[in-house]
Amino acid sequence: MSPATRRNVIVSFIAVFALILLSASIFAADDQKSAAQGQVDSIVKSYLVVQKALAADKTDGVSDELTKIHSAAMGLAESSDGKLKDQAKALAAHSDVKVKDLKGARASFKPLSNDVIALVQIMPQSASIAPELYDVNCPMVKANWLQPSKDVANPYMGSQMLDCGRVEKTIASAEKK
Repeated sequence: MSPATRRNVIVSFIAVFALILLSASIFAADDQKSAAQGQVDSIVKSYLVVQKALAADKTDGVSDELTKIHSAAMGLAESSDGKLKDQAKALAAHSDVKVKDLKGARASFKPLSNDVIALVQIMPQSASIAPELYDVNCPMVKANWLQPSKDVANPYMGSQMLDCGRVEKTIASAEKK
């Protein structure tokens, strides 16, 4: 084999090897993003169950959903970096609660809502969870929450003032962004 041919073979080998390494890092990043998206979706799904229960003046299953949120937030904090990691840590702290009554559940829902709203602004939910989320404000309790419909269902007031609130923002799903 001539020196020129040998050099071309070596250069080709190095180029192929570099492409393999680059592809592996791209796939790893995609896998990490997919895992993070799954955790965000799990958080939002459980959060919406809690929102719906509180709007119906119920606490059945709320503790279980908070445990799911906490677990997904802990996983997200361990597997992410930057703003997503920081937000996941805050969310994990605010979801580590046991609900004893409706009043306590609603009080815990305020910081949880702030954290979930901030989370979906960093990484929106998948369309399969909610094509759009609505950030709604209740002026009576000076708090916001997310819901999957424009029809206000206030988790802080429940049946006392179910439709008290105003949609402030629409958050599109990850696929729409």
